[in-house]
Amino acid sequence: MNIVVAALPPLAVLPIPSVDCRADIVFVVDEAGSISSSVFSVVMSFLSQVVSRLDIDTGNTRVALVTYSRYTRVAFNLNAHSSIKSVLSAISSVSHNSASSLETAAAFDYVRTRMLTSAAGDRHSVRNIVVFVTDAGEVLSYQLIKAMVSIEFIVLFIAQYLLSVGRVIRYFVKTIVV
Repeated sequence: MNIVVAALPPLAVLPIPSVDCRADIVFVVDEAGSISSSVFSVVMSFLSQVVSRLDIDTGNTRVALVTYSRYTRVAFNLNAHSSIKSVLSAISSVSHNSASSLETAAAFDYVRTRMLTSAAGDRHSVRNIVVFVTDAGEVLSYQLIKAMVSIEFIVLFIAQYLLSVGRVIRYFVKTIVV
């Protein structure tokens, strides 16, 4: 298991490249009470910008999205969309449902046991990447680490640092291509 914790990298003015890699990527987005509707909108914009640079149309990359607070909600599975246009439309339809409690370990357990399965579109021959977007309320609890054990590759982004979406996308692209 590789874990990358990403606060924003230093400011750089670089073009944002497209990503050409075979991967199944599950975005896990915190929507607890500490995440306002405006921050949630920024996160969805971030996801749309990242997804628009992935190699989805050829089938090399599959994308899924879940949101969580007290409960985990599946927006769409890995096998639900086969085009960038379709994924972007699905992301734009996700609404913010704030709740006071946060069940991060349960969300990761859900991803591990129900999203990263062949029934949900996971391909065993490609790398799994889980992009975790939160405001860091419960990032490294014991239960969370226990839930993450069998996930091959995890990228953690902290929503409170999403001040410059372009910088985060450049860092994300560099991280998954490495």
